[in-house]
Amino acid sequence: MSSQDSSTDQCPRPRSLEELPVTDAGQFTEVTARRTMRTRDISNIDAGWKPYFRYETIYEDQRAAIESFLDTLGRHGYYLKEGACGTGKTLAAVTASVHAIRNPEQLTDRSPADTAFPEYDRVMAVTPVKKQLQQFIAELRGINATLPAETEPIRTVVLRGQADMMAIRNADLPETDTQEATQDLRATTREIIRFNSDIPLDWPDDLSPPAYSMTGYDWSTPSEEAVQAQEAHQYDPNRAEAIRHIVAQLKPRDTESNAQLQIDGIETPYPQHVPHTSEIVDSTRVDSNYNQLPSDLQGRFDPFYAATLAGLQESIVAFSDAPSHVIDKQTLFAATIANGCCPHELMCILAQQADVIIGNYNHLLDPETRYLTDGKLGLLNERTIAIVDEAHQLEERSRDNLSTSVDLYTLMKARNDVRIARQYASGNIADSPTPSLSHDDAELAQKIVEDGATLRTTGIDIVELRAVEKLLNVAERRLIKASETIDAVGLIHRFGDEDSEPQSRAVESLVDPNNLSWGDQLTRDIKRDESLSVSVMQSAERVMNRLENVFAAFAEHDILDRTPQGQAVGAFFRQWAQAPHAVYHPEARVIPSQKESFPDQFPAWVEHWTPELRLFNCIPRRELRRVFSELGGGVLMSATLRPKEPFREAIGIDAVPQLGELDTKVQSTDDEMTLRMNGITDEMTEGVEARPTTFDRFPLRFSPENRLSVVVDLPKFTKANRGERETDHQAMTDTRERYAKVIAQVARTDGNILIAMPSYDEAAWVSEYLGTLSIEKPCFVDKSSTADETDELLAEFFESGGAILCTSLRGTITEGVDFNGEKLHTCLSIGVPLAPPSSEMDAVEIAYQRAVTETGGREAARLIPSTRRVRQSVGRVIRGVNETGVRILADERYGTTDSTNLRGYLSPQQQREFTPIEYTDLGDAITRFWQHHE
Repeated sequence: MSSQDSSTDQCPRPRSLEELPVTDAGQFTEVTARRTMRTRDISNIDAGWKPYFRYETIYEDQRAAIESFLDTLGRHGYYLKEGACGTGKTLAAVTASVHAIRNPEQLTDRSPADTAFPEYDRVMAVTPVKKQLQQFIAELRGINATLPAETEPIRTVVLRGQADMMAIRNADLPETDTQEATQDLRATTREIIRFNSDIPLDWPDDLSPPAYSMTGYDWSTPSEEAVQAQEAHQYDPNRAEAIRHIVAQLKPRDTESNAQLQIDGIETPYPQHVPHTSEIVDSTRVDSNYNQLPSDLQGRFDPFYAATLAGLQESIVAFSDAPSHVIDKQTLFAATIANGCCPHELMCILAQQADVIIGNYNHLLDPETRYLTDGKLGLLNERTIAIVDEAHQLEERSRDNLSTSVDLYTLMKARNDVRIARQYASGNIADSPTPSLSHDDAELAQKIVEDGATLRTTGIDIVELRAVEKLLNVAERRLIKASETIDAVGLIHRFGDEDSEPQSRAVESLVDPNNLSWGDQLTRDIKRDESLSVSVMQSAERVMNRLENVFAAFAEHDILDRTPQGQAVGAFFRQWAQAPHAVYHPEARVIPSQKESFPDQFPAWVEHWTPELRLFNCIPRRELRRVFSELGGGVLMSATLRPKEPFREAIGIDAVPQLGELDTKVQSTDDEMTLRMNGITDEMTEGVEARPTTFDRFPLRFSPENRLSVVVDLPKFTKANRGERETDHQAMTDTRERYAKVIAQVARTDGNILIAMPSYDEAAWVSEYLGTLSIEKPCFVDKSSTADETDELLAEFFESGGAILCTSLRGTITEGVDFNGEKLHTCLSIGVPLAPPSSEMDAVEIAYQRAVTETGGREAARLIPSTRRVRQSVGRVIRGVNETGVRILADERYGTTDSTNLRGYLSPQQQREFTPIEYTDLGDAITRFWQHHE
């Protein structure tokens, strides 16, 4: 294991009970123990960051982390910090970051000679764990509560997603609970309130709109007032204000109730229905025989969105109105709903004014969410400091965000879009959706497609349309064929086995990751077709992009009202053709989805599954490198970062160029010899100076007298060794029986006990097995569930005062949950939580083998992440100075075995403290520890 840091003996022998120290203090010298607890009085430190550290004393490693982070920020670098649970990582990161944005003039000595300290405007703190988000909020509120009177409070906004923050999504009204539905509502709203809108409003008597806000105003010769208004506002605030007044005066549709719409118990100014354009227009000014708007201008809209764009947000809420200047969902809802405005829009506005923005990984990593944080709000640039919490999860979370797909329904709709455009382009009106189109309109439709008539772009050649249509047809066939090779789908396809109800997603690889030069099955299908070539996949994005303009022109000229699938489909095929398959693994995936009906041309199994073509991201190095290159600098922190070199390589942090120097070359898929680390080639990094990275590791500093850490040296808890999940000792394999005896010993000890297994199925077995024993403790079992269900389970466990909680090491309870105080006394972690075998994980392993130079592919892709999960689980036990507990690892891979020994992936402190013992001595060792602390 060349990647391991210096450590103690890899395979120590098991100790007897007599040799085992009563507590971990027996592994330390007195000097070492004292050093781990060193604190300093904050008043005795001469540092400009002191006002932002909210306690009177500071641990020495916190002070060192703050200083190191500031030094790193002085060079636009990234600071990697591994600190045990409870070492104050969050506060140290926030303290340094806020000082950097507030007081750059005090930090000139932190930058290279003859250069000023960088000017930073904001801090973006992201975490994938809900509980940790609350920790950031608590730290910011705590800092603001303790700031000196002369220091300006830190303005903070907590970002949440549209589903949480859009008023209309939380209104419990029909057809408002999906993103697609709300986007349609907002599109209509923008059409109503834009300058030069074609929708004449029924203006309230108490409003006197300027001429430019009226429908029919001549914008070819606008007044100075109109020009100034358009320059100052994206939408017409007068029209937006009118919408708010009109909708507030509408009568409820339910004649039996005059109650106003309520959201989260807050009364709004609006009736209990989603308003329609027909309710707000001046029908006397509508140019129609039926006093109605044209069909393309009709529709329901979002009055909350309109009211926010009226400019009311400036007077609704200020940072000073929020608890300790931290604006979260509760603050925004309380301030906006009663005023009829949208919390999501106000959140976006306030985020642009904030010093600190707190969000989740999506706000930094997900391409779709970045349209908000980066595109719309401009929060991610060289003046932004990033705090990335739980950074050991970056690789796995990024793979999910960066993987892209297109399903069978979308392929069919996109193919129909192209077919329709081809019909108009060829003059085949009889087969088009509008066979009765007039001759003049048919000619116009043809010109729109072929010549780009009325468009701001060129048209589309009919040959291109035929090629892309055929491409989409080939893709459909390959997707169906590949999906039918998946076992669960095949049962229905071949035998009509209706009892094979889908339980989980399943994947079929379309490429051999060991032989990438052979190409993928879809590309081979295309090459076999004489009328197609790979270049069609690359041109599909341009064609689909132009189709959006074509169909918009069709609607404008009343030829056809149809919304095409758009550029995203074409972009998917361009990426399929261009992205290295060592990085983006091509596959067919089926997702369980029961349907009442489906198109006749689809096979019968589609009733149960939705198939999709997918590009699965194997290693996120190139994309994360790009994300980090756009930011000013930051800190990546976790209790489990090491081994550091595989981590740095996998996320691209070792190759982040200086500001403005990001190379945008595209890696050729044909030149695999130069492929290095997720598509970053030697040519792309040659001559480019990488930004500095600093790595620090801080140990668990709380007294070793308060903990006992052991490894139970049992045979590997693998599927081959443990056998079936039996609860009768006589039916168990020898390996499972030994582990069962360990579990029974631990279960009979004092306090709350967490038993973490490699999977939820094994966790359920533990609970079932304990039910056969005479143990008075209540036993709770975790399973894959929602966040709210997990919170309820934890609350029951904590309130029990002495209980057992069985969970999976691949779940959420073992990471990010704060078991502070008396919530947890013992953690038993059994086995190695390797990801289930799959073609995806095979591809990931091969990608890491090619990309990471410091260790092997299996180690980097499977073993290191699994060991990090185990380290996270035992980190739940000791989180404070006065906390006491027992930490147990059960599996010889953390102890004496020479085969796949993972002990070197523990921290040096953990390698020193976790002492191997025989399983028969475990119960006595735990009892002796608790007796010592009585």
